[in-house]
Amino acid sequence: MLQEFNHSSIQKDPQVSSYYGRKCKYYYLPIYSETLFSSILSDALGTNNCEDRSSEGLRSSFIKAKMGNYTHVKVPLDRFDMNKINYIHQLSRDFSLGIVFQIATSFLYDEVFFKSLKGLEIPFEVEWVLDNCHYKVLPRLIELSKCYNCHFSIVVHKNLNWENLLSSQLMSLCKTFHLYFPYQLFIHEPFLNCKESHRIVGVLRNKYPEVHFLPPRGVDLWDRRVSYDFDMEPFLMPCYQSQSSQPNIKFSVIIPTYNNQNHIRVVLKHLYSQSVGLDHFEVVLVDDGGTDNTQELVIELIKSFPNSINFKYIYFHRARERVMGDSQYRAGIARNLGVKNSAGEILCFLDSDIMVPSTYLEDVGKALEEWGAVQARRINLSQQSSYGEPIYSKVNEASDCISDEPYWEEFNLIEDWHQTPYNWKYVCTHSFSIKKETFLEVGGIKKNFIFYGFEDTDLGYRLVKAGFKLHLLDVKVFHLYHENARSEFFNLKSLRHMLLSRTAQIFYLHHLDEDIYENLLLFMEPEPTFRRVFHRVIQTLSFQFLWKASPSVYNIKRSQPKRLS
Repeated sequence: MLQEFNHSSIQKDPQVSSYYGRKCKYYYLPIYSETLFSSILSDALGTNNCEDRSSEGLRSSFIKAKMGNYTHVKVPLDRFDMNKINYIHQLSRDFSLGIVFQIATSFLYDEVFFKSLKGLEIPFEVEWVLDNCHYKVLPRLIELSKCYNCHFSIVVHKNLNWENLLSSQLMSLCKTFHLYFPYQLFIHEPFLNCKESHRIVGVLRNKYPEVHFLPPRGVDLWDRRVSYDFDMEPFLMPCYQSQSSQPNIKFSVIIPTYNNQNHIRVVLKHLYSQSVGLDHFEVVLVDDGGTDNTQELVIELIKSFPNSINFKYIYFHRARERVMGDSQYRAGIARNLGVKNSAGEILCFLDSDIMVPSTYLEDVGKALEEWGAVQARRINLSQQSSYGEPIYSKVNEASDCISDEPYWEEFNLIEDWHQTPYNWKYVCTHSFSIKKETFLEVGGIKKNFIFYGFEDTDLGYRLVKAGFKLHLLDVKVFHLYHENARSEFFNLKSLRHMLLSRTAQIFYLHHLDEDIYENLLLFMEPEPTFRRVFHRVIQTLSFQFLWKASPSVYNIKRSQPKRLS
């Protein structure tokens, strides 16, 4: 009999399900190259497309939304092109997807826009982006909010007038606001850094305890570092596949790989010897735009096996050549693509440099009868032991293995992972398994982690908050040595910290949870620039006469002068 959760950080949170998961998953669909949203809103929300979307482009987007298990498409609406609106409505019926129109409240100044919106005779929901609640706008907003299913969002920036925005009339209409905190790229831009964002959230929740201030509903945060040719929701069919004699697939082993032709052969050979039998699992290998000989070598290996195996090879093309550590990191997107092509009821995410024992899938299957998700204990092989064709059963841990970071070595000693406070922070997809139904229930892997790290931690967080229990398998997997050229951070701790800072802050801004912020506090500092370093030195020396005071971004009047923890 399993014990109940005790620590607050691992308790189910009903509020979280209101902005993520299968029932609330919105495909963002900007349709114009230049919208009429203000520049601040456009930068924060990503309302501009690279070009005006054609009918063919709209249909293609609906196909991607359907294949990605989205429930709605969210369309920034700033004008009434009835041909496009009617076509979107037709596509929504064809693909059984709902429509959410994203509308800035400042548009309600325009009486023609107000009347056109009021007269729309198609089913839709509205996300009101509160950029103005003037006395002329508010009555129209209240009137329309009684007609449609609505939710209210705020793009937070330094010049936002909170007192005018959160009026008593609006607060009586709505008790939940969704906050967009765009990732701050430059110190001089209007958006806040993560520390400032965290303080704003604390002030709001302290001043308005009866109101819920939640993250964006149904969508991932838009990241302005994403290039226009970066496909974040691909749907590709395998370019090579094979099938066993009598396939009855229960397990789908999903492996993203990038220029790792030597290690992936070792990984596949170990998977080929699984005790569950060849008919009961498949391997879905997603080549993340690699430029080595992975495709030729892997297909040659699969064909050399004496018996056919259930295998799919997908090549995920890249528009541009990448450099390790850049903003083209797609491991999470590649895993989602693998899931779209999977046939098993159990998803086994595996890195392309992980050797597993012959009973691995059998052990995973047994554990998932009791637990929501499971992870193996990763042990690092030395550089010398990783050369050639290492075999799992012949590894001598005393001589062939090297130590890991204390963080992971301590984790491997945990007995009751499901009872460990903040247990979600240890989720890592190097060898992580979950039922496909569960994976889809919590919304899959978020696609906007375009730098290394935390896309798997984010998945773990949502699993725990949805009430699923994590379990650390009593199974060891061996991690083949990561050469410097293949490491996202070239095995440099300083570069790793910089990359993790970028994604840790995205992770926090996704959820606005105090637990995330406090646990990842070391990653919450803004990226160092000369200007920031100089400013910090000046502050430390207290030479305040050397710079001009800037207006405070925290211009909310607080009811009590108590300090936030």
